[in-house]
Amino acid sequence: LVPRVANSAQQTFLNETLRCFKQDAFRAAIVMAWNLAYSHVCDRILASQVVMFNAQKKLTYPKLPDITKMSDFEDYKESQVIEICRGARILDATVCKHLTAQLNRRNSAAHPSSATFVAAQAEDTITDLVNNVLLNPAV
Repeated sequence: LVPRVANSAQQTFLNETLRCFKQDAFRAAIVMAWNLAYSHVCDRILASQVVMFNAQKKLTYPKLPDITKMSDFEDYKESQVIEICRGARILDATVCKHLTAQLNRRNSAAHPSSATFVAAQAEDTITDLVNNVLLNPAV
């Protein structure tokens, strides 16, 4: 996967994600993969879709502040960003389904619980997010 990612900062982060995976730190790998994909989505919004995003945000969550810089996303839940992107048609329904499913898995992995995570789940999360978000030309 790493050679297919053109952005060097994303390659570095993906390499770190894969190091977690190779050390059987599957929870960490899931969280890292999510952070990489979510950061990519936020970068894309800021780079080319911020006007559409803010317009839809006013309809969906009028009390939230407009996005003008990356740190503004800290005022949002990730699920809200996905919902706004879908409503504004910044992301299509399929990408939003992938993001929502992987956000749910990330939430389970990131918080103390009795849930067990195995290699197959971490691998699924990593490949799903890289292929369907990071490498998706529509994102």
